[in-house]
Amino acid sequence: MRKMKIIGIAGSPRKGNTEVMVRAALEGAKEAGAKTEIILIRELKLEMCDGCLQCDEMGKCHFDDGMNEINERLAGVDGFIIGTPARWSLLSGNLKVFLDRTNPLAVPERLKGKEAGIIAVGQSPEDEEEQSIKKAVDSVKNYCSNAGIDVIGMVLGFNAINEGDIEKNVKTLEDCKKQGKKLVEHLKGKTCGG
Repeated sequence: MRKMKIIGIAGSPRKGNTEVMVRAALEGAKEAGAKTEIILIRELKLEMCDGCLQCDEMGKCHFDDGMNEINERLAGVDGFIIGTPARWSLLSGNLKVFLDRTNPLAVPERLKGKEAGIIAVGQSPEDEEEQSIKKAVDSVKNYCSNAGIDVIGMVLGFNAINEGDIEKNVKTLEDCKKQGKKLVEHLKGKTCGG
């Protein structure tokens, strides 16, 4: 039986809480039997999408910055853990640039039917009325909906402003691991027709 493949995308400009949470989710996915990989957007030097839409016809981007190779990897996996810090109740700018650059996968719909767990983290307290961290998740959900990716769950990390703050929250990290396991189990069930 083919091993499930899950890619984690850590959409933060720094090594910090988002990455910790994505790695925890990937650990859970690995424990559930999946092969895993992480993409650290902070390590990429990506051009911003210029909206030329040549990729709709060519199936790849005209920028030669490594994103075409990444897109092929994304198209070849079963699911994703997408992590972002909350910025003004939105996903991070870094993640937005990355997601924009997946446009070559839109025609034909090469991400359709894949599944994702979404992670968002920020400094807001859990009882915040406006729920800016939840709104950050919603912006990633919008992308998934447009790409045909099914979202199977989310994990929110609160009270995390400094690097490593989320490591003090054992329950949140455990929830991330459960998210990774849930993603793999859900994909296995789908593959078996269950």
